[in-house]
Amino acid sequence: MAGCWELIIRMDDSQTTSLEQIRALVDANRAVRFAGQRREEIYAWVEKTLVRHEYAGLRKPDKGILRSTSPR
Repeated sequence: MAGCWELIIRMDDSQTTSLEQIRALVDANRAVRFAGQRREEIYAWVEKTLVRHEYAGLRKPDKGILRSTSPR
């Protein structure tokens, strides 16, 4: 009998301070899918991350790194 398993991990990314660290995380974990439990939780995480990394002032490739880690 096949089962469907889902693992829920809480991620504290407050210590992830550089885009290089985020890039390394994304490169090392291509198979990992980030997801939030509630819409409010997802929006709060995305807003905090964009503000912390000053998204508006980033170059296009760096914006892509942040977008690739956004929960869906």
